[in-house]
Amino acid sequence: MKRWVLGIICGVALASAAQGQEEAAPLTEAPMETIGRAAFSVPKGYGRLAAIVESSEIHHLYFEDGQGTVRVVLIGPRGAAARARNALQLLSSDVYVIERGLGAVEVVPSGEE
Repeated sequence: MKRWVLGIICGVALASAAQGQEEAAPLTEAPMETIGRAAFSVPKGYGRLAAIVESSEIHHLYFEDGQGTVRVVLIGPRGAAARARNALQLLSSDVYVIERGLGAVEVVPSGEE
């Protein structure tokens, strides 16, 4: 009997808390911009997003494709005026590429040549 009473009290408390919740705001999507307010998108050939690293408000997005090639895209704020418009922008159209596989450079430890 005590469990029933405790269950009813918990149910009433939970229901009243749920009714007091505000409705969730819907999310809206906005395209990322580059220099000059042109929109950009990441090509599908870059593969999956492997990691995100933040350093001094600059976000390094690491993409890895099926062959193991890693591409680094830099995004972040571009000054006070840009920060007021958009929180993030593409910082450079240059993409850093790290290749692996057959074309990889072999590192030989010093003294063992």
